[in-house]
Formats: sequence, C-alpha cells, structure tokens
Amino acid sequence: PRKRLEMEAMRYALLAVSGELDTSTMGGRPYDLETEPVVPRRSVYAFINRDIISSLSSTFDGADPTSCTVKRPDTTVPQQTLYALNSAFIQDRAAAVAKLAVDAAATDGDRVEWLYQRIYLRQPDPKEIELAIAFVTRPHPNGDSTNGDTTETTGEISVVAGSERWAQLAHAMLASNEFMFLD
Repeated sequence: PRKRLEMEAMRYALLAVSGELDTSTMGGRPYDLETEPVVPRRSVYAFINRDIISSLSSTFDGADPTSCTVKRPDTTVPQQTLYALNSAFIQDRAAAVAKLAVDAAATDGDRVEWLYQRIYLRQPDPKEIELAIAFVTRPHPNGDSTNGDTTETTGEISVVAGSERWAQLAHAMLASNEFMFLD
C-alpha cells in the first residue's frame, strides 16, 4: 500500500534532489529545523523542544517528545498538501533543482528528462515530456512567451534560459504524490 514519507525522509529527499543535503558533517550542536537559511543537515541533529511541538512536526505526525511513542500515527490531511504547495522550504528546493536542470541540459526535452530522472528516478513518457514543455514555454498573459526570460532557438526546440518556469515545474513535481509517497 502507498505510504506517505515521514517528515524527516521528505526533508532528506527534498535536500538530496536539490543537491543540498550535507551528508559529511556528523555530530555538533543541534539546529532549528525551521530556521532561515535552511540548515542542510540530517534531521537527527535537529533541536526538539519538549514544551512546544513545532507546527511542521505536528502537521506531519511527528512523535510527541513528552512521551514514549512506539509507532507514529499515519495520517494524510489537507495541511500536508498545503505545506507542500506553500512552503518556502519546498519552493527554495524547487528553485535549486530547477537551476541544476537548466545547467545540466541544453534543450527543454533534455531538461524535462533530467528532472524526471532526478526527482522520480524514472524516464518520463512522451506525453509527460510534451505537457512539461508546453508548461515551461506557454505564452505569458502579457504576450511575452518567456515571461521576461531570454530565449534561444536550437533546431526544433526552444531553450528558455530563465529558471522561473522551470522552478514552477520542479515545485509541482516535488509537491506531487509520486514524490511524497512510496509505493
């Protein structure tokens, strides 16, 4: 059965796909999970306040630090999806992975394939490539097809140099059930 990633695993996965997860630093002082700028360390090193449960922890069924918890409750509630859609943490990871995609591939199709491989660990099917390219190259309401970004044409594929649309695509992929749940 499909199972949602626990908060810590979700955080690791987001930092890993964006290339930001620090796996080399071990030990040290605890840090606040919700601090800005984000500390890219494993959650095991995060500070847990036993008096005040963080909203992030309570949204994602974090264990109650004031008592022994044998098994975490496993809920799926709208607040979890709203967090994925509105969280600055996830939006920043989406921007970081989008920048990696723009730097890694020269064409829109190659970027879409790169994102699918990086985020979902699979190749996109032709319809997914088509929809993603249509999304990042769609005309802007003011008539500018690149949303203010520069465009170069190489052969049949438009290469959009700006990353705003790519960040939006990456954000949608990171907030999706395919990324947030395990089969």
